[in-house]
Amino acid sequence: MAEDNTKAGAEANAPASNAQGANEAAATTNASKSKGKAAKYTVLTPFADKDNFGKMYKEGDDVSHFDEDRLASCVKRGLVKKG
Repeated sequence: MAEDNTKAGAEANAPASNAQGANEAAATTNASKSKGKAAKYTVLTPFADKDNFGKMYKEGDDVSHFDEDRLASCVKRGLVKKG
């Protein structure tokens, strides 16, 4: 009976370690994508985050992590500059 409990405990821990490995792989992939962007986008005029009004982007902040559509919109409105 003790052996069954030990195996059950080991199996219960296995998915967590697999999930952790998947999270680490995703983080590595995201870091690679960030490095692949050649252009840097910098805030010209302070503005609040569209999803969290408590988060402010200040002049000089790097917002290169925004998706392409959001970056284009911010550039068009004069909030952000490329380069």
